[in-house]
Amino acid sequence: PPPTVTPPLTSYKDCDYKGAAASIPAGNHALAQLQSFGVVDDDMSSLKLLPGYKAILFKDNNFTGAQITVTTNDSCLVSKGFNDAVTSLQVRPNGDTGLNGRYLLRNRNSGLYLDVMNGDTNNGARIRQWTYNGSAAQQFEFAHQAEGVYIIRGVVSGKALDIDAISTANGAKVHLWEYLGSANQRFIAAKSGSYYQLIATHSSKAIKVAGNSANSGAFVEQAQNDVQASSEWELIPVTTSNPTLNLQKQAEAYSGMAGVGVEATSDTGGGQNVGWIETGDWMAYNSITIPAFGN
Repeated sequence: PPPTVTPPLTSYKDCDYKGAAASIPAGNHALAQLQSFGVVDDDMSSLKLLPGYKAILFKDNNFTGAQITVTTNDSCLVSKGFNDAVTSLQVRPNGDTGLNGRYLLRNRNSGLYLDVMNGDTNNGARIRQWTYNGSAAQQFEFAHQAEGVYIIRGVVSGKALDIDAISTANGAKVHLWEYLGSANQRFIAAKSGSYYQLIATHSSKAIKVAGNSANSGAFVEQAQNDVQASSEWELIPVTTSNPTLNLQKQAEAYSGMAGVGVEATSDTGGGQNVGWIETGDWMAYNSITIPAFGN
């Protein structure tokens, strides 16, 4: 049988993700379609969303009546006035819409760069991570389609990033292929803190480094989206022959420490900060890569 795809939305009959659950794919779903997935009219109380998606909930059929937009897991719709009130809904991509342009992609886990192996210009050219060299093989052009979905082309050949054989399996290889307009060649650019995840629209799975490897030469694949660091990419705009040197590290992303702790920051979108710093405490940071010779 074909590999199972985890749909982007899971609805639950009761709050706190309890009771009967139903898996709902991307798309526009009127009441009859929801019922075919196992959703009972006016009987949804909580939901879970995969990263890169949003759900628009409607109180009436055919996407009418009062509505709300949900962009993350919601353990109880009571506070939003939508408990046991959903009759139709839409599950849509929810990516960053402002990324048209050329980028280097630096992996959060390894500090290495997305790279077309040996600068290959043929269909099937493998994608790996590699030490920075700034060549066309490490540059990728983002072309926005809609709702934060992009065609991503390797500058070395103009061919599109592609999930091999339209596979929905974990571990399916990522390569370059002539653009054919299929869903395995379109990716949601989902913000993840100061990084991005690239989520294949046909599988809802994220592009990551195989085995979470930090080694130069490790291949890139698709995998179930667990927001793992090896699936998060820093997008560095290519504006000159050499990218701007950026050694910003999040304080809480230390690889070793003594005597400190982390806490949620009050800054909007700030994530965590480091606290309880006293004399003799320290933090260390690995995987710092200087991308070019120079001052």
